[in-house]
Amino acid sequence: MTRVFDEQSAIAPLITPHGLRVVGGIRGPSGMWQPAMVDPATGQRVWAGAGEFSATYGTWTPRFATRRNVVFVFNEGWLGCFDGGSGAQKWKVHIGGDLSRMPRRWVRDGATDAIAIDVLSTEEGTVAVVRTDEYLLLAYDLETGALQWSVTPDSGTYYVVPQVGVLVFLEDAPAELRGARGDVKWAREFESATVSGRHVFAKVRGDVDALVCLDAATGHERWRVEEDSVQDLDEAATGLDQALLTISGSFSQRPWSVSAEASPPKEGLFARLFGRTHGAPLPVKKACLLSTTRVGTRVFVVTDSDAGKHMVTLDAASGRPVAAPVALGNANWVNVRGQGGVAVARCEYDDRVVLQAFGAGGGQLWTRELEDAQEHFCNGADVIVELPRQVAVLDAADGSTRFAYAN
Repeated sequence: MTRVFDEQSAIAPLITPHGLRVVGGIRGPSGMWQPAMVDPATGQRVWAGAGEFSATYGTWTPRFATRRNVVFVFNEGWLGCFDGGSGAQKWKVHIGGDLSRMPRRWVRDGATDAIAIDVLSTEEGTVAVVRTDEYLLLAYDLETGALQWSVTPDSGTYYVVPQVGVLVFLEDAPAELRGARGDVKWAREFESATVSGRHVFAKVRGDVDALVCLDAATGHERWRVEEDSVQDLDEAATGLDQALLTISGSFSQRPWSVSAEASPPKEGLFARLFGRTHGAPLPVKKACLLSTTRVGTRVFVVTDSDAGKHMVTLDAASGRPVAAPVALGNANWVNVRGQGGVAVARCEYDDRVVLQAFGAGGGQLWTRELEDAQEHFCNGADVIVELPRQVAVLDAADGSTRFAYAN
C-alpha cells in the first residue's frame, strides 16, 4: 500500500457510520499538520482535513475521537471538530490544558477511545461536552464551536444523559441536571450515582441509606428501597434503563442487577445487616469485582481474590453463573470489552500482553499473545487492536488476523 500519513504522525482507529477508519496526520502546504482519514482495508485516503495544527517536538501525536459523524482532533491545547464524511473543519477552539480521559467510556459496546468528549442532543440544541484534565467541563455548540456553558464538577464527576442533559456533581452542593444550554432542570444530593438510559440510579443518605431510581428528565423518584450494603453503583454493565450494582458482603462482593421498570424487593433489617442477600453470590470466594461489561444476555465479570484473577460469565437476567470461572493467571491488569456475543479481555502480565476471548457459554474461545498491544475494542465480528504505529483487525471468532494497517 502507498503511504498516506507522514512517518512522524501517530495513527488511531475510529468507528464511523461508514465502518472502520484510521486517522493520522499529513503535512499541509505550510508545513503544519492536517488530519487525514484512511480506509484501512484498501489503504486509500478518504479525506484530508483543511485545519492546521502544530507539533512542538516534531512528531505529531494528537488524540482522535469520533462521535456520530464528526471527528474531534485534540493537539497541544487546541480542539478541532471535523465533518466525518468530507473532512471539512467545522470549528477549532483553544481549551487550554489537556483533555482528560473517561474510563467508563470503554464500557460501552464498540467504544473506541477513552477521551472525555460527548455529544448531547436535546430540543434545545446539540453540544459537545468536553472535560479537561483540570476537571473543567465545557459545552460547545456542535455547529459553531461557541461556548455555551462551563462548570467544574466535584472530582470531575458527571454523566451525560442522552436526549436529556448532563448530571453534574458539585462540591458541597447538590448534584445538578443541566440542559444543553446550561439551564438547571433539577438538583438533588446523592452519595453516589450512575446513569443508564434515561434514568439515574443513586445511593442517598438518610436515617437508613436507600437506593433510588429517578427519571432523569424530571428528577422524580420511580422507586426507593432501603439498602445500606450498596457499595458501588457500577456503570460498567449498564443496559437500557438497567444497572449492575456492587454489593458489599462478608469479606467479598456480589453483583446486583436492578431495573428502572420495577422496585427491587425490600429485604428485612436482619437480612440486610447480616445476610447481604441482595445479588447473587459469585463462584469465586472472597472476591472483589475489577471489571465488568454486559454483552447481550451475558455479564462478564473479572474478579480478584486470593486465588488470583478469574473471568466469570453471568446470565444477565438471573445473575447466575453460566459456566465455571476461567482462571486468568497472575495478570497485573485486566480490561474486558465486548460486543456481538463475544467478550475480549486484554491481560497485562509482567512480560507479555495476551488477549483472551470468551463466548456466551462462558468458555474460552481463543487466546492470542500480542506484544505491545495498547488498547482494544470490539466492533461487530472484529476485534480492533492498537499497537505502536499499527492497527490490527482480528476475527472475533478465532483471533486470527484479518488485516493490519501500519504507518
